Amino acid sequence: MDRRPFQAVSVGTCYAQTANDRFGDGASQAVRERERSAGLDGQGPFDWPGSDPEDDQDFPEESVYRLVPTMQRYRNNLTALSQLYNLYFVAYQGQIFVYVPRSVPRQTIPRHPDLRLVPEPSEVSQYIGGYQDPVTPHTINHMIVGSLGRQEIVVACYDDGDVVAYYTSEVADGISGRPNPSSTIPPVQKRASHGTRDSSPRPFFHENVGKSAWGLAVHKTSRLIAVSSNRCEVTVFAFALATGKEEKQEADTCPGCSGTGCVDIEQHVRQRARNWRIVVTLGLLADNMPNICFVDDNDGSACLICAVDIKGAVWLADIWTPAQGAMRIEPSNSMQLRNSEAWPTPSRGWGILALPDTNFLKVKCVEELLGLSIRHLGLASKNTLDVGRCIYGIPNNPGLQETNDGLPDYAVDLADDLHDDELEPGAVPNVDFQILLGTGEGSGDSDGSGGEEDDGEGADDDEDDTGDGDGSDMELDDGDEDSDDGSEVAAVAESSIGSGETTQPIPNHVLVQAQPPTTVLSGNGSLALMDAVLALEQANNEAPPWVLQAMKQALSAGSSGATATRPEEGGRPRGPSSARLDMAYFPHKGHVCLVPRETGKLVSFLRRRAEHDEKLVGHLSRMERFAQRYHVLRLHEKEVELRSLEPEDKRELGVLCPQVMNMGRELSPATKLLFRATSRLSMVVHLPEMSLVVVGSPIGRVLLVTPTQLERTEPRGHGILHHGFRVDWVLPRRSDERLYRRTPRPLHGMAVAPVQEKGVSGGRDDASRMSAPRRYRLMLHYRNHDILTFEITREEETGKLCIL
Repeated sequence: MDRRPFQAVSVGTCYAQTANDRFGDGASQAVRERERSAGLDGQGPFDWPGSDPEDDQDFPEESVYRLVPTMQRYRNNLTALSQLYNLYFVAYQGQIFVYVPRSVPRQTIPRHPDLRLVPEPSEVSQYIGGYQDPVTPHTINHMIVGSLGRQEIVVACYDDGDVVAYYTSEVADGISGRPNPSSTIPPVQKRASHGTRDSSPRPFFHENVGKSAWGLAVHKTSRLIAVSSNRCEVTVFAFALATGKEEKQEADTCPGCSGTGCVDIEQHVRQRARNWRIVVTLGLLADNMPNICFVDDNDGSACLICAVDIKGAVWLADIWTPAQGAMRIEPSNSMQLRNSEAWPTPSRGWGILALPDTNFLKVKCVEELLGLSIRHLGLASKNTLDVGRCIYGIPNNPGLQETNDGLPDYAVDLADDLHDDELEPGAVPNVDFQILLGTGEGSGDSDGSGGEEDDGEGADDDEDDTGDGDGSDMELDDGDEDSDDGSEVAAVAESSIGSGETTQPIPNHVLVQAQPPTTVLSGNGSLALMDAVLALEQANNEAPPWVLQAMKQALSAGSSGATATRPEEGGRPRGPSSARLDMAYFPHKGHVCLVPRETGKLVSFLRRRAEHDEKLVGHLSRMERFAQRYHVLRLHEKEVELRSLEPEDKRELGVLCPQVMNMGRELSPATKLLFRATSRLSMVVHLPEMSLVVVGSPIGRVLLVTPTQLERTEPRGHGILHHGFRVDWVLPRRSDERLYRRTPRPLHGMAVAPVQEKGVSGGRDDASRMSAPRRYRLMLHYRNHDILTFEITREEETGKLCIL
């Protein structure tokens, strides 16, 4: 019985498709044999047939072993659904399998992919190599679907630093134009019947970011693709844009140049007459960033990159404006944010979402805001509410143990005493973790790359029944690539405490890494520089970037400024399909340089020494522009946290739900090894039209989170209460797992999109797609190839969320 003090969430049928259902009898046994052949030790991808049909010559064509693809481990989200077409994308190793789901509402996935996208490694990727798997570096780490202007795209990033993107319209056309294959045709014959790989859609975008790539974000209005990497920086690809229907466009110039040089680098880059690689550099305290997102200005255009690093810090950095330091929001020091498997190490950061006020569901009372009675609120810290007890009121919560009477053993009546205004402070004091832990012996390097000297002995010895060992972010740490998993795990544990930084807490809640203002060149020297740079470009970049930089310094007669360059005269600007990004922009310094086209020079550019903002200053007032419109949803290993961007002395109360995603079941020792490094809330899909955030963890479950906002602010404790969130559901429900998840395996990926009717196009017109209530499908794809599917609908009249 749902006794929560807000409108009930209705949950209907869970549809399941097992590996045997999809591939035939013996598929589940094939998966188990692969696990045994790998020794259950998690050492990279399984060396087993299935990733490529050409590798399966030792097996007969009808063998089930040829049909079941292999899966990579220790990655981010690896499945996605198109929002416009009936297309389901799954990343297997370095390939993207595309399926057309059948039979609504079951969303059955066929045995063979309807199309297979096989992007070849870039020329430079072989020099970059892989971190997670040096033997097979061209393996996908993360994949998303988003809109780039009017076009929808699917983007994947790789362990070798490659980033590729396809138009989903071309993928849909590629499937529609092919004969409908029989499900009995094996992969090799099917591909032969469709022609060679060259007949498949080609990526319109293929670049490299210089190191293992992880976080992905796509901005529709500004037409940007952002990628975070283990270089501890974010690369934003800004494509050249056409300005109209003219056949020709005037040369790329900065307004106000008047023929004497660039006087506004920001405007020059924003003009987008060239392709730009914008390298967003962060401070020395930055670590590897598993997830990123955009922050918009008042006009809806992207202006900031928002990232979370594995230390739990949030970073906000300007994309366009030069000489603006990156803003750092410190990790929470609440004792509720501790790694339960490696106490008292802080819980690491894995997911991030910047939410504008328009995406919050307006509610009338605190109970609807947070999903539980005021009586059961606590304090995680002076300025953060603890709403952890809400999880005990979620019906059929799989993370709670069940008693003999069928009720959770922690069941409480969250509807009691709805008008009790007293908060219950937590019993644990607010202790600064840097003072508590110190840097200790074997701390990481000062560049945040992790402790390479740590031998990592016994790093996974203290795992609990969740199997969430100390290596929950082993693939993101910048440690020794030749070390074994144990050393990687230990290095990450040390870097999570604080690599080479002071043991004293940084006094300001928000730190800003600033640089001196950029001096802009002017006069004949600047004009000569632009001509020289243009000549080098026309000569196919005969000089590397550092030579160009030396030229700038010489021509500027000692000036430390930089200038933008001119594009080719005349002609239409090159768009996203161009072979190479033309220019690189480093906004933290205001520097601009050419991106080399020759492979060796491009490798040197990508592997250049990492730069950092080094000067720490106080909080800047420019943060207030975003603080009034944005809140940050920060996701840790098992915890969800919402906080404002306002400074400490006047911000509203934050909200923390600790331990919201627990395994809640006993696992055998062998199964625990399969779940090692899975405790991370790293999969995030935002559905703004439904005021819903879907958060997934590789442990195999997802949260349905509703961002909420009080119609009127209320004073509460040491601050005001205005924004919050409530956890509407934890899926699969305990009853679903009892029926369909008897053999627990980690989650390969989760995907959410509007329900499509049939065929590649979905069989619906635009009017029916926008009709209310909108139905969404949620597909959970497990590492044993089982798939669980739900439908989600929010009824506008009642604000009720239904899963059908």
